[in-house]
Parts: sequence; C-alpha cells; structure tokens
Amino acid sequence: MDKHILIIGAGIAGLAAGCYARMNGYRATIFELHDLPGGLCTAWERKGYVFDGCIHYLFGSGEGQPFHAMWQELGAVQNRPMINHDEYQRITDGEHTLGSIWSAGIRASTLTWKWWTRPRR
Repeated sequence: MDKHILIIGAGIAGLAAGCYARMNGYRATIFELHDLPGGLCTAWERKGYVFDGCIHYLFGSGEGQPFHAMWQELGAVQNRPMINHDEYQRITDGEHTLGSIWSAGIRASTLTWKWWTRPRR
C-alpha cells in the first residue's frame, strides 16, 4: 500500500513537511487556501508599501545557526550567501529611531521611553 500524507497549508511548515514526506518515500498532497504558497513567507503590497513577512524565518539561518541544517536538508540555502547584520529590525515613528532589535538582543533608545510615556489624546 502506498503511504500518502495530506498537508493543510502551504506555508513554510507545510512545504517543509511535504518535502520531508517525499524524502522519506511518502506521497504528499498539500492543500492551500491562498493562490500562492509560502504563507507568511511571502510579500504583499498595501498603499504603495511592500511588506516582507519572511524575514523572521531567515533569522538564525546562517552557517552554525539553529535553522541552517534544516534549510540545507531542504535544498534552500545551497550557494546562497547569508549576510549577518548586527541590527535585525528598527522601530521608528517616521522621524526617530525608537529602538532596534539586534542579533544579540533588544536595545531601546532614550527616545523610546519618551515616545511611550508621552501624553496620549
């Protein structure tokens, strides 16, 4: 009897599950509601801005990092350079940097405290 796995959702987890199923001799069918695979690992546009929902999936993907072996097994990082920036994300109000998320943790600027404690209307 042929082993067959049904997978609901074509996000990173569903796609990885499908790949691992096939690598281990199973048939796999992935069902996805959206018209594109990738789940949160896609980009979309709203009011002239492009939102990349994928960056958090790449955090920790460089050589020697926790997810690197998985990406290697799935064939996703071969011959692709990983650039490790010190600053992972910046939080801004459009004029000032309120804080940053760094590879080594979170650092908040003094403006953050002033912004969060300002009087609200």
